[in-house]
Amino acid sequence: MTFDIASNITGLTDWFQYGNYVSEGHFGWVILLTWFIISLVIMTRGYDNKSAFIIASFTTTIFGIFFRVMGLVNDLVMYFCIIATIFAIGMGMKNN
Repeated sequence: MTFDIASNITGLTDWFQYGNYVSEGHFGWVILLTWFIISLVIMTRGYDNKSAFIIASFTTTIFGIFFRVMGLVNDLVMYFCIIATIFAIGMGMKNN
């Protein structure tokens, strides 16, 4: 992983790692936050708020795990996604 110039990038993972390198480690969590907000807004159009929050947090957790495997986010970000999903499922299972 040498990124002195952008021409050393060979694949999609290298593009993400280069973005993380250039942004000094902020690329991964910003992409996850953006994904969460966009999916939450889109899902609230077709589902109630609890279901939309569950779906958005679950898909963000899946991407968070993939990003952790690629080295784009640290463990804290991945654990936060998992805890948010557990919280969303717990709130969704509560009776009103």
